[in-house]
Amino acid sequence: MPRRRKAELLLLLSVLGLGGCNDDTSDLQAFVAEVKQRPVPGIEPMPELKTFEHFRYEPGDRRSPFEPPSPELLAESAAAKNPDCLQPDSNRVKEPLEQFPLDTLSMKGTMGSTGELWALIQAGDGNLYRVTTGNYLGLYNGLIQEISRSGIKIRELVPDGAGCWQERAATLELVSE
Repeated sequence: MPRRRKAELLLLLSVLGLGGCNDDTSDLQAFVAEVKQRPVPGIEPMPELKTFEHFRYEPGDRRSPFEPPSPELLAESAAAKNPDCLQPDSNRVKEPLEQFPLDTLSMKGTMGSTGELWALIQAGDGNLYRVTTGNYLGLYNGLIQEISRSGIKIRELVPDGAGCWQERAATLELVSE
C-alpha cells in the first residue's frame, strides 16, 4: 500500500506542476523573432599562408644553433641597444676564485692589521686563497667591498634576462668549526 500511495502522490504533484505552466509564450516568440532579424556577421576569410623558406645551415664562422650565445655577445648587443645598461667589464682578467659559485666558498679567517685586512677563503677545490678589498670572487663578478673579522661584503652583478645586469649584495660569513 505505501508504494501505491507514493505513486498517487507523485502523479498528483506532476499534474499540479503542469497545471502551473502558462500557455502565453508571446515574449519568447518576440525574442526569437528579434534574434532572427539581426544581421548575420560575415565570416573572416582565411589568412594567406606564408610559404616556408628552406634554410641550409652552413657553419663556417657561425656559432652552433644548439648552444646559447656567449655572455660577451649578449652584453655587446644589450649595450648597443641601451647605452645606460649596467655591464660587467668583459676586458678584465678573471681571478682564480671567480670559477667557483659563491656557496662553495667559505671564509676561514682574517689576517693583517687594522689598516689592511685580508680574508682567507677556502674554495671548492680545497685550496686556501688570500683576498682583500677590490678582489673578485664567485660566478657573478662578485667584487669584495669590505672585509671585517666576521665576514665579507660583496657586490655581485647578476644578469636581468634582458641583456643588462643588476647589482646584488651578498655576504660571506666567517665559518667557525
